[in-house]
Amino acid sequence: MIYHDTLPISEICKWLPGKTDPANKDVWLPSWQHMLDTALVIRKLYRNWLPDAECRIIQTDIGDDAAEQFVVLAALLHDVGKMTPVFVAKLLPFLPACKAKLEGLGLPVPKYEYFFDPGKSHHTLLGAVWLRQHSCPYSLTSIVAAHHGKPLTIGQLALMKKDQIDAEHLYGKNGRDSKEKPLWEAARESWFQFALDFSGFVNPSDIPEVSVPAQMLTSGLLIMADWIASNQAFFPLLQPDEQPATVPDTMRADSAWGALALPGPLLSTNNVDETEFCEKFGFAPNVLQKAVLDTIADTYSPGMLIVEAQMGVGKTEAALAAAEQYAERTKAGGVYFGLPTQATANGIFPRLLKWGTSISQEYQQAIRLAHGNANMNQIYMDLPRGGVIADEEGFVVHPWLEGRKKTLLSNFVIGTVDQLLMAALKQKHLMLRHLGLAGKIVVIDECHAYDAYMNVYLERALRWLGAYHVPVILLSATLPASKRCALMDAYLGTCVPGEWRSSRDYPLLTWSDGQEVHSKTVERDAARATKVRIVGVAKEMISQWLKEQLCEGGCAVVILNTVAEAQSTAEHLRMALPEKEIMLAHSRYLLEDRAAWEERLLKRLGKASPSEERNGLIVVATQVVEQSLDIDADVMITELCPMDLLLQRLGRLHRHQRVRPAALEKACCAVLTPGSGSEKIYGEWLLQQTARLLPEEIVLPDDIPELVQDTYADPTGDMRMDPFWESHNNRLDIQRSRARSFVLKKPKESINPARNTIDGLLDTEASDSERYGDATVRDGTPSVEVLMLMHYSDGSIGLVPWHESGRRVSAVHVPSHEEALLIARQRIGLTGELCRNINKTIAELENITRQYVPEWQYSPMLHGELFLFLNEKRQARLGGYIIEYHPENGMKYWKEDRDGTCNEGV
Repeated sequence: MIYHDTLPISEICKWLPGKTDPANKDVWLPSWQHMLDTALVIRKLYRNWLPDAECRIIQTDIGDDAAEQFVVLAALLHDVGKMTPVFVAKLLPFLPACKAKLEGLGLPVPKYEYFFDPGKSHHTLLGAVWLRQHSCPYSLTSIVAAHHGKPLTIGQLALMKKDQIDAEHLYGKNGRDSKEKPLWEAARESWFQFALDFSGFVNPSDIPEVSVPAQMLTSGLLIMADWIASNQAFFPLLQPDEQPATVPDTMRADSAWGALALPGPLLSTNNVDETEFCEKFGFAPNVLQKAVLDTIADTYSPGMLIVEAQMGVGKTEAALAAAEQYAERTKAGGVYFGLPTQATANGIFPRLLKWGTSISQEYQQAIRLAHGNANMNQIYMDLPRGGVIADEEGFVVHPWLEGRKKTLLSNFVIGTVDQLLMAALKQKHLMLRHLGLAGKIVVIDECHAYDAYMNVYLERALRWLGAYHVPVILLSATLPASKRCALMDAYLGTCVPGEWRSSRDYPLLTWSDGQEVHSKTVERDAARATKVRIVGVAKEMISQWLKEQLCEGGCAVVILNTVAEAQSTAEHLRMALPEKEIMLAHSRYLLEDRAAWEERLLKRLGKASPSEERNGLIVVATQVVEQSLDIDADVMITELCPMDLLLQRLGRLHRHQRVRPAALEKACCAVLTPGSGSEKIYGEWLLQQTARLLPEEIVLPDDIPELVQDTYADPTGDMRMDPFWESHNNRLDIQRSRARSFVLKKPKESINPARNTIDGLLDTEASDSERYGDATVRDGTPSVEVLMLMHYSDGSIGLVPWHESGRRVSAVHVPSHEEALLIARQRIGLTGELCRNINKTIAELENITRQYVPEWQYSPMLHGELFLFLNEKRQARLGGYIIEYHPENGMKYWKEDRDGTCNEGV
């Protein structure tokens, strides 16, 4: 890389504007200065922020030195399309001094209206066209074209191929005969030659082609550098009559980098042994955890590890230790830990925070709790915020990394699996998600818990992680063999034969080493085996059965398949068993109320819960307690559900060693016939299979593999003619077909194999909104979140009475930050019939919001939120339904009759 004492570009090039401030268009910055700023930032990112694991992906085909030269060159040329009349014409009306200077140099610029269809002449496209005309490699032009978050489309490529992006787009309606064309061409040529010189290339022919994975990461890095260099707090613009620099100004980037204070990558040097494991987690590794550590130590080329082991055996600790080993081996820069729900992410966050602190000693790391309600998690909100401070240790929430599209760029990311699934969703700025994942160790908990729809995105995300050589750890207690194969095949991009594909051993480790796949059976811990007696109980006998079971004390958990069943059952038990405490747990609670019951549930039924907290408690719940929640029941009732999920539920029964009432020393679970709505959730085939195979006694973990594999095995003989089997397959096909609408292509599925670029990768992209992106990677009934408050008869508005004593809030003033935070905690999701016509529901909620609290839309925290107001009976009307909310029962709703009465049957 060559440094210059002077700026060897044409005088015209020095004065071509590239940026103004939307709020103050008099200030400006030359295109060349912004491109140089971006190049210096990308070099600092490459050297000081990008993990070695990601650097190697770019270096693979072209070598270490050429890789840095390539990313710097991409930054130096990313806005070359702004050095065109059609772009400059947009800015010059606001920059009279700059306009006069260019005219004095013999370069008059036509008015913007003079150009042919200027809206289609975006500078990203024009830059790619110009670079291709100057023999630059396809991969470089693709990266330059994609730096605003979307690669060239198939339509744009067709125009380029037909040479339809011609002089009229660049120079105006008479552009083919423009006398100024040589001046413009000379200006771009002078900058192009400087860019080659500065980055270390001599000729365009010296610029290498790079692979599609390298293009994705370079694009993400370029977007990141461009955003930093566009931040006026770091890189100020010039005043209206201020002269551009005459030498390359590199001090701007040094100052900005110091002010930005981004964390470097995780520098793990620990090869975790048994002693260090004990120091980190407070106990010696068990047989499974030792097997995981030994497996990774013996792996030559780390890939994907699937851990199948019983509930409560310590898979989380095994995964964290494995992640640390993988990080040391691959020089990864952080960890992403994905879980099925916000509740499970919140539950595990303190544990991961403690572990992460143990491996980030002596320096600071950026952390992110990644889900839509992270700002309601007090532990996360209490973490320090700001740039990384030298010689400090621990975690910070870095403000520059807090944006939605930058979710995965922090070193440690703990959140819902949606963040990983959206890495396979065609959505603008997707490259930033890949940049955040490609240098991490990825852990996915409960990998069995995702339906056919979500698995389309999961498998495609794994294919890209495999292309990036990202170590992945998948955890499950109940993984069907077919899903094990699908996940490994997706990661490797091929089908590797072997006994591992049909193995029913358990606990089981399956891992890839390069393109080979191995498996190993782990010795079972006989002391942890639990025999569970399975009995049948009629729904009308639930209260009597529980009364008999809890006659000597103890606690029970009742798990139902729908919220409506859980609410009605809890109401029945409160009347039938007034001497017992009935606690209800489901998803239809205000965010703050849900956090409260989660905390209370872990306190009352967690590992350390004493008998006085447990006795007499009956928890009635839905699937929210099914997985990743460390609770321990003395006795259980569950509605019939698919076998793998039923076994997960049994994992909350006699989970820990403790003294129990004599009548409950042997584990027992009553299984109910599934009620209305269960078949819509799970399908008739899996429910039928589970009922047919369910034995009178289950030994955990011994029986898990046979029961799960038999349930999910393809039927034989006459059973293949079962209409429920056909319906099951049709259901899966429909789910997969819907998911494929916006799923990302595979890494080698180039629209033009001869070029092998990222062009066309995001054609037919999904909406760029966060709400739509989250919804797209999950199947099911549409839903919408609202903030639920009280509207009193005197016209005042307040929080629900049991929150902050029902604090009143002015409807005619913009809430303060403190008030907005309290209001934002009143969040709840509307689902089911309430959102059957989601557009109509949203329109009605928007009207309610405008009617009651129009000023609140001016609050940064509340802007765009939808509100629903309860009357003093804690009821509201919406879309022909009555909605009622109670702190103990959560939200209920029912159809409102035409005469205004309520039909409780819904």
